[in-house]
Amino acid sequence: MKKIRVVNYTIQKPIFENAVLTENFLERALGLMFKSSPLGFDALVIDKCDAVHSFFMRFDIDLIFLNREKIVMKIQKRLTPFKISSFVTGAYYVIETISHENTEENFSCGDVIDFLEN
Repeated sequence: MKKIRVVNYTIQKPIFENAVLTENFLERALGLMFKSSPLGFDALVIDKCDAVHSFFMRFDIDLIFLNREKIVMKIQKRLTPFKISSFVTGAYYVIETISHENTEENFSCGDVIDFLEN
């Protein structure tokens, strides 16, 4: 996995300083399965993805779906373990993070996001 920072350009704020981006099929397929909290990173960014599941996860997650241009399309709060997220037509990236109360303060539909290498 590649270490990145997640920045919300719309509100001009770095959101996750210690995130990781998937780089292959296996990393995308495993996601946060079998991981314990704390993760060792702030968020997982999965590319080539328009829906996720939380099978074999040990905590609730928040999901931020982005299109190819990295514009927020949908926010799904508190996906509990062993559930399937919404399918988001046109999504290309999903940011997965442990559920936080401030997710909706950091992301809104239409926000422009970028991933910067650490």
